[in-house]
Amino acid sequence: MKRRRLLLLGAGFEQIAAMDVARDLGLHVTAFDNNPRAEGGTRCHEFAPVDLRNPAALLDAARRARPDAVFVHAVELAVECASVAAALGLPGLTRESAIAGTDKAVRVAALSKAGVPVPRWAPLPSSGPAAAWLEIATTLAPPWVIKPTDQRGAIGVRRCETADDVARYFRDRDVSFGGFLIEEWIPGSQFSTESVAVNGSVRHTAVALRHYDTTGDLLPCLIEDGHSMPIALAPATQQAMDRAIARSFTALGIRDGVLKGDLVVRGDGDVVVLEMAVRTSGGRFADTVVPLSSGVNILYPLILQALGETPADRWFAPTRTAGVSQRFIFLPPGRVLTRFPEFSRIFARPGLHEWRISDTLFGSGVTPSVRSHRDRIGYAIASAADREQADRLVRDVLAGIEWSYERA
Repeated sequence: MKRRRLLLLGAGFEQIAAMDVARDLGLHVTAFDNNPRAEGGTRCHEFAPVDLRNPAALLDAARRARPDAVFVHAVELAVECASVAAALGLPGLTRESAIAGTDKAVRVAALSKAGVPVPRWAPLPSSGPAAAWLEIATTLAPPWVIKPTDQRGAIGVRRCETADDVARYFRDRDVSFGGFLIEEWIPGSQFSTESVAVNGSVRHTAVALRHYDTTGDLLPCLIEDGHSMPIALAPATQQAMDRAIARSFTALGIRDGVLKGDLVVRGDGDVVVLEMAVRTSGGRFADTVVPLSSGVNILYPLILQALGETPADRWFAPTRTAGVSQRFIFLPPGRVLTRFPEFSRIFARPGLHEWRISDTLFGSGVTPSVRSHRDRIGYAIASAADREQADRLVRDVLAGIEWSYERA
């Protein structure tokens, strides 16, 4: 029997999980990545270095690969994936839906129009005087969050308390970003969600508590310190979250596929959608944390959808209930490491499932300033009987690491 061929856009460390699932489904896996030495390049059947942001080069390489499906996991390439699928006549999102779920200004406008609860917001001009930003900011209640419209992983996202903070962001902004928007800050507990729709019906949603309790010193940057699950929500809150997610699928024109959400629940139980991306989550949430907690791995049904199949309900049926927590490693910036801890011994603890230290840290030996999620130097994931136990375990392990460094 001829094996069906899956084209995977991206071949980094996190994409290896998608490669493993595709092989488990009996597929031949071809992967493209900008990096010719991508970590997953040796874990697929075929690999090619391709400029994924060059539409002509990507499409030319995709045609040569002759795939039966094109897929992306844990990286912001939904538009590129949709473009390839459309050009090759393969199943997938429309390019319009991919853009609406990727460009933050287009997305929040679509969600707002569809009645999805979102923060009050406004677009910001990319050029002109700082006074234009300050005038727009006065139409919203402080504090504010300013974010680029075309970035991910908290890149460029800042909380601004005063007009001076807004003016400072304008002065120091990265002009290469595609645009900016400003939102009102919504206080409350933040949650990560990941949902799959099948034929217009939401069949699965995973919910985890996002942790910001250890990163207050990184403000104005908004940096998450992992997440933990499962978590029980009040019935009314859960229903409000489900409604917001279902409306988001409709607003973005998605009947089949995934939405990765960042939501906040106010003290009164109201749910507000902060982000809703048309991709699987990175940071090991989709492919590790959720499967450890519930046994559900959405990469299986999503890859089947990419092949044009309707996944059976069994793919979404929980097979276990366990507490899982992921926490990240943060160190003072600008320190020169004089000795690396004995990581394999430290993490050889019952309940510790996975850990990883950034190759960049090993290469430079200098602790970075943390301004976005990509600057976090490592993480550990633990499981236990419940969420609280798992979180205590992973925090205790990370707190017990003895780092040896000196000021640069």
